[in-house]
Amino acid sequence: MVNVTNLGKSLVKEKMNKKNNILFTSSTSHIAGGEINLVSLLNSIDTNKFGVYLAYTSASEMHRYIKNKNIVLIPLKSLNYCRRDIFKLIRTLLRLVCLLIQFRIKLVYFNNLTGLRFIIPIIKLLHIQTIAHIHIVEDDEPLRWSKIDMVDKILFPSQATMIEVMNNSLWIDKNKCNFVHNAVDLSVYYPRGSSNLKKELYLKEKVPVIGVVGQLKKIKGQHLFLEMAKNLIDKDIKANFLIVGDDNVQKGKYLKVLKDLTIELNIQNEVKFLGYRRDIPQIMSLCDLLVVPSLREPFGRVVIEAMACGTPVVASSVGGMKEIFEDGQGGLYCQVNDVDSLTEKVLYFFEHLRWWKEQKKAAYEFCLSKYRQEVHTKKIEEHILEAIANA
Repeated sequence: MVNVTNLGKSLVKEKMNKKNNILFTSSTSHIAGGEINLVSLLNSIDTNKFGVYLAYTSASEMHRYIKNKNIVLIPLKSLNYCRRDIFKLIRTLLRLVCLLIQFRIKLVYFNNLTGLRFIIPIIKLLHIQTIAHIHIVEDDEPLRWSKIDMVDKILFPSQATMIEVMNNSLWIDKNKCNFVHNAVDLSVYYPRGSSNLKKELYLKEKVPVIGVVGQLKKIKGQHLFLEMAKNLIDKDIKANFLIVGDDNVQKGKYLKVLKDLTIELNIQNEVKFLGYRRDIPQIMSLCDLLVVPSLREPFGRVVIEAMACGTPVVASSVGGMKEIFEDGQGGLYCQVNDVDSLTEKVLYFFEHLRWWKEQKKAAYEFCLSKYRQEVHTKKIEEHILEAIANA
């Protein structure tokens, strides 16, 4: 990992002499699913084949997660448009243009759309190829505003997300659109012991841990998780119920809704809110079952993260999640926004304990066979090379 501000002359020369110099950009100030996907890609990309640069918003501290020592890190100010900070945006854009020329960049890989509309016309003038990776189902208006039609290739995390975006934005060239399923870094996510963590969290012994992990948002369905927990408790099912994640989007409003709901359902003593955690792989291994009751999901990274840790899942049959597995391959699907269906599927695990144990092994083996990071990285590398070849 090398910072561009103190980059050695020999390394600069070495990278500039590479045939395929790629600039990856990330413009968010926090680490979410799309950024985790980018970090895993950069940590596994073939730096003998590519000269790799990462321009990122310094507030995200993405450098802390990059293990690949051959990545040139370029911290920047945000590319978000704000009238009062217009000069800051101009300075950032000018610095990017200088980097494009200085390092002889052949392709710019946008990990999100922030700032795309401001820099893409300049990139086209420099005859540099572009890829935009869309991690969520973007609405038509922001796609038009971002000038997504000017990029050379658009990548999506699932076929369902790609089709939905193309159907909502018929003006997008379908020949530019491709999907590559997300993957998981198996050196980070793997089955591990959790007895110490269970004691640390004061969880009940000898009863399963049922968890929901992700940013606290209504669209993620944590309220459905609580209603499901109430149904199971009423059926005298013994379990530890965990909600993991923070509410930084609504600044605690949805968290209050969830906590009020536990009181309304009289299950406040049965549910633990763990907030934001840095030890998600350990949390995944701690859970005996992960519940993903999302109302909308472009892919569902937490599903494969749980599977990699040997944790089966009950997930909504929605969006890109429908493409991850089939019933019995480490989990079950439930109907979207249907508490009775969700309860029924979770209850099935409790009623078939031997099968539940088998599903833990099935989840890990299925993830190992289909969602290894090196498979994902190789596909992204192929798209990069194809875009460069079409220049």
